[in-house]
Amino acid sequence: VVVCHNTHLPTFRHMAAGQTALAVYNSLWMQAEAEVFFAEYPTSVRPARSLVVRPPVVAAEYKAKPGGAVTLINCNPEKGGHVLR
Repeated sequence: VVVCHNTHLPTFRHMAAGQTALAVYNSLWMQAEAEVFFAEYPTSVRPARSLVVRPPVVAAEYKAKPGGAVTLINCNPEKGGHVLR
């Protein structure tokens, strides 16, 4: 079983070693990225099965007080960092 939570190459390399019975992804997007990665590999090295399990989120643990500011984490373009320029 390989748990996949990001698209860094080591994540996919563990699966590409073959013999992976189950790949567990944390999102449909992650599963789609793996399908693109494995398109170039023979079927024999692809995971036999896959499953998407989203991480649990307890809303009360993230409740914030209303205020006049917004915090953006990971200010890269893919996450909207360009808005802060």
